[in-house]
Amino acid sequence: MTIEVDAKVVVDSFNNPSLDLYEFGSILDVCRSISHSLINVSVSFAKRQANGVAHALAKAARSYASPNVWHETLEFLRDPLLFDVIVSSY
Repeated sequence: MTIEVDAKVVVDSFNNPSLDLYEFGSILDVCRSISHSLINVSVSFAKRQANGVAHALAKAARSYASPNVWHETLEFLRDPLLFDVIVSSY
């Protein structure tokens, strides 16, 4: 599983604990611990322009009072997904 983050300093700190950010150190420690319990997890940098799907999901999530699981394709993700694929290929 690849986790893409649009904050390079967070990715660098996650992948190299000696660069720990004091503001987020304990959160990154927990994230590292969880990732070590999973198989084949990597954290990489993705340009913000290639992260439209995450932005669209976060925006939609604000309108829900409780967690949701979708089992179908969400129409509002079609355009951001196509754009992310195009931007990521460059």
